[in-house]
Amino acid sequence: MGAEFQLKQQAKMFSQNVYLPAVYDLHRCCRVERNLVVFADAHHDGRPEAMELLYRRLKQSRVQPAYHIVEMYLDFGRASKAEVMEYSTRFMKLYARASVVVVCDNFLPVASCRKKRDTMVVQLWHACGCYKKFGYDAKDDIPEGYHGDVYRNLSLVTVSAEAAVEPFSSAMHRTHGEVQAIGVSRTDLYFSRKWRYRCIEAFRELYPDVYEETGAGSGRESDAGSGGEAGAGSGRETGARGGRKTDSLRKRRKVVLWAPTFRGNAGQPGLMDLDTEKLQRQLGKEYLVLTRVHPHMKEARKAVKNHCPIPTEQLYPVVDVLIADYSSLIYEYLLAAQIRNQQDLHGSLGVHGGLVLYVPDLDTYMAQRGTYMDIHEIPGEIVKDADRLADAVRRAAGDDGPGLCTGESKVDDGALESGNGGQTASWIGSQAKKRDAFLKRYLSACDGQSTARIAERIREHCFGEDRETSGAVDT
Repeated sequence: MGAEFQLKQQAKMFSQNVYLPAVYDLHRCCRVERNLVVFADAHHDGRPEAMELLYRRLKQSRVQPAYHIVEMYLDFGRASKAEVMEYSTRFMKLYARASVVVVCDNFLPVASCRKKRDTMVVQLWHACGCYKKFGYDAKDDIPEGYHGDVYRNLSLVTVSAEAAVEPFSSAMHRTHGEVQAIGVSRTDLYFSRKWRYRCIEAFRELYPDVYEETGAGSGRESDAGSGGEAGAGSGRETGARGGRKTDSLRKRRKVVLWAPTFRGNAGQPGLMDLDTEKLQRQLGKEYLVLTRVHPHMKEARKAVKNHCPIPTEQLYPVVDVLIADYSSLIYEYLLAAQIRNQQDLHGSLGVHGGLVLYVPDLDTYMAQRGTYMDIHEIPGEIVKDADRLADAVRRAAGDDGPGLCTGESKVDDGALESGNGGQTASWIGSQAKKRDAFLKRYLSACDGQSTARIAERIREHCFGEDRETSGAVDT
């Protein structure tokens, strides 16, 4: 650790262990306002996507008295020390009066004091499943010399399935009662046709040569059967617009997305290199290779070739093959692909939802950080050699045999030869079953109604038996 990093840590420790608790204690005498809900985040200057649906749900609810919602967002990584201190001071004053605080990532101010029993802290978290180890289970996540509990005061941590309860409880040092499998709010979006159409239209504005119109279709934007809350996609970051004949489009090029997670810790993240220009040449004009780096990699993003400005989750409706490594976005990607295929939008399972795990540092990564699950559970081909990546992508896209493979880039050559259609079909079917089992195990609570369940927990805390008359969200 460098000297500058150590100084930042010492300043952070003083703020968290001395200054912020003092501010809270000065305002501890303030009465908790039962309808005051604070949304707070230290990684964005605006409302994070993970909070969007819950915010809209509470804003449009009809409880009496109405929720008094206060939003507090500041990217600590970009803000000055004075801005961070001023923001944190304002938050602690509100914290002392809040009935509910909602966060979706590590947020040290909320853990800095002994909070009032009447205040509920809801951790939405920003990821599904339980892939790479994090928090107190990963030595890189909590810096040496840190004194305190990063996840202190959490009342409710929402996770995507029962299989994620134990890993999150371990990583956050929480009890099973605090970590509950009631779903991840943001996944409700993936059940919405309207939201997908908006994402496709936003993508077409930046990459007009990927789709072509067939002249057929009605341009419908029905959300029938989309799970209620799911229709509340915002499209805020892309300027997406609905209303065109999106359902009459045909793909001219297949979209490949390289979306690696960072290496090391969030304070000093590193990025694994991949020559995407070479991959583009190998795949040819029939493919479009794009990159989306982890949000913590703000500086590295500037040097990345073919970096796409559209948020990752808004790319799921257009991506044919995801190249990932240890990122938890694989869960949401596979869920979104399954929903899309079930609703029969733009193709079949063999083309959409292809997954390749590019992990040349697998052995090192497992030794240094590790994962909560066996990587071979994931319905995607494992590749360690960059020279074999293009072939794996073609297979995942359905161009060279089945699209959902497992193993370390080992595919039965016989199944890929022409004339072995029955063998290939059987193999695809077995992989589809594996994928279904994977989603059932790790995303069973993400059913399009996650936001409604979370909102109900908040309502129960704030108002007890007082029930709202309607929980619908305008789309």
